[in-house]
Amino acid sequence: MDDALLAAFCNHLRVRRLAETSIRLRQERLGPALRWFRAQGILTPAALTPADVDRFLEHLLATNRARSTIISYRTSLRVFCRWLAATGRVLTNPADDLDTVPQAEAEELPPDPLSVAEMGALLAAIPADSVAGLRNRAHTELLYGCGLRLAESLGIDLADLDLDAQAVRVDGKGGKLRTVPLLPGVVAALRDYLAVRRTLLSGPDLGALLLGQDGERLRATAYRQWLKYHARKVLGTERQIFPHLLRHSCAVHLLLGGADIRHVQELLGHADLDTTRIYLRLLPEELRADYEAAMPELLGA
Repeated sequence: MDDALLAAFCNHLRVRRLAETSIRLRQERLGPALRWFRAQGILTPAALTPADVDRFLEHLLATNRARSTIISYRTSLRVFCRWLAATGRVLTNPADDLDTVPQAEAEELPPDPLSVAEMGALLAAIPADSVAGLRNRAHTELLYGCGLRLAESLGIDLADLDLDAQAVRVDGKGGKLRTVPLLPGVVAALRDYLAVRRTLLSGPDLGALLLGQDGERLRATAYRQWLKYHARKVLGTERQIFPHLLRHSCAVHLLLGGADIRHVQELLGHADLDTTRIYLRLLPEELRADYEAAMPELLGA
């Protein structure tokens, strides 16, 4: 259970053309796990037992790690142990009985998404007779159509946009850059806004895409307040509508449409597939079963 074994596993993942971000995540999870096993006297793969894997996960629980982090460790161990078995390093897979994701409490699920109809109504009702309206329309299209986090959308500069190629470069969580495709509706809304964007400037143009009424980069608080007011007016509900709900809704709507969960993972910028997988629990049972049936292959090494 040494570093050479981990290096061989990571080389295998590269041959399988797994994304480098995913490979780095596997290294970050499996490195501490293998060191912990060695400290327990488990020096070879053949000595690893299901009880050892369970004890390691119990150790993580005892250190008050976040649930999402423990899920990530579980997934990495499942993939690693499957590889050990496939390459003959162990006779039986010591993680074969591990669930992909432990049972979660209801409150750990993402909030219920907006329906497609609700999302359409929110977008359609944004007035297009003012610069602020065109900006809010473009911003909301970005958040929903690209599944962006609010901080990601607010950080976009003009230089990050390529409307001809229908793509935008996004500075994601943890400083990880990714390129996100722009749907035609998003491109159209951005073109409408960009045609009048300069009227918001009150000083030098520093290149921020989304500008506030003061000519500076749009602030998160301003958009949150506008969305809350707009959603209440359009949907007539006391339900809290917030920017991240648009991202959740994007993920669920894509899965409802039959999108490959790997593509959804890449779009959202999730380093680990299990982070995306939680959205499956918001799908109808029959559709969720179809995705679950494909998960061993998706998670496999």
